Amino acid sequence: MGRGAIVCNSLLLRSLREPLLWIELDSDRREEAPRKFTAIRMQYVIEGDVPRKLVERIIDKSHEKNCSVGAMVTGAGATLDWELDIRA
Repeated sequence: MGRGAIVCNSLLLRSLREPLLWIELDSDRREEAPRKFTAIRMQYVIEGDVPRKLVERIIDKSHEKNCSVGAMVTGAGATLDWELDIRA
């Protein structure tokens, strides 16, 4: 899937004004039709000096409460995993 910007994580952008942020996405899909997603992996990459625990909490809350797309994908049976890469 390459790089992506997720609207669901606008809280992260608002909370961390100076650092550069992007999200790299990778996914698996079923081979047969309908080719639904079976797994989505997100890697949040932040360049800047940010507190890791705060960023992790913001990402968790974003996935938990604000991301309707993530809820639909996981509700359809796919896994949604993420990791954080902070580059100070």
